[in-house]
Amino acid sequence: MVSFAAFIYLMNVGIEERHDMKSDIKALGDLHKESEIEKTELKNEIHVLTQENDSLKNEIGHEAPTQVTAEKPAGLNKYTVRVYSNTPNAQVIKEIDDYIYAEGYNAALGVNYLTLPSWSNRKPGVYYHSEETKYLAKIIALDIEEFTGIQFHVKKGSSENANSGEKNRTIFIHYSKAQ
Repeated sequence: MVSFAAFIYLMNVGIEERHDMKSDIKALGDLHKESEIEKTELKNEIHVLTQENDSLKNEIGHEAPTQVTAEKPAGLNKYTVRVYSNTPNAQVIKEIDDYIYAEGYNAALGVNYLTLPSWSNRKPGVYYHSEETKYLAKIIALDIEEFTGIQFHVKKGSSENANSGEKNRTIFIHYSKAQ
């Protein structure tokens, strides 16, 4: 059996804990009220900023974002594009030729080999010989991939047989069915 003094002691401890809990609950309630006030202030601020943003859009004439594409330099006709192939898909070669003409490049007669020459790469590629044509080679490879679905890698070509003027103006496309 619990003595009366022990019982009173337990009651006092319980009362102290309840007072502590009440003060904790009050503190949490106060924090909740503060956060609700901050939440309301933030909502008001968002509303004001949204109105300002809409107003600015109307002032400057907001337009929908446009697709970003690689910018092609003017005067593409000073660059020559040659296509080398090995019994290719005739439709793909026609699409590449049409692209070369449509973009304004100077098209040079390429070669359609019956057997793939040893120097030709077995994977489709666009080759450049100078830094001046590197950027264009990348654009051409991306454009061709877009309309053919075939990935053309971009590489610096061997410059052994090209004169310096040709290096700065010529891009070679190699397309082979032996992929």
